[in-house]
Amino acid sequence: MISDFKSFLTNHFKFKDLGKPKYFLGIEIARNETGIFISQHKYALDLVTDAGLLGCKPASTPMDSTMQLQMDAGDPLPDPTIYRRLIGRLVRKGSQIFEGYHRMPGHQKIHIWLLSIFGNFINFMEVQEAAYSV
Repeated sequence: MISDFKSFLTNHFKFKDLGKPKYFLGIEIARNETGIFISQHKYALDLVTDAGLLGCKPASTPMDSTMQLQMDAGDPLPDPTIYRRLIGRLVRKGSQIFEGYHRMPGHQKIHIWLLSIFGNFINFMEVQEAAYSV
């Protein structure tokens, strides 16, 4: 069933099997014999690096949690471009994920997406299904 689907896609589209994904949409995917590990460590590290905060010391809470923020209180940031760029990346990332999900018109694209991510797992399921079918 899966091999037929792959051959159909190959015959009708420019289709290339990229193998197992390692980094997709800001998510790292690592596999071993016990399972799959999914992490956004690289994406978070990129954000911290872009903001210039990689060498900063960690703090449990960077500011008083009971402080009320107000527009006219306190000193403004000397250079708000770093903050704007960081927030812009977060907003853009969220909107890209939502837009990608929203634009999927039907189940066919979802099958292609699942096949590209979990191709080997689906092949394993196909083998298991063949073993149990009589």
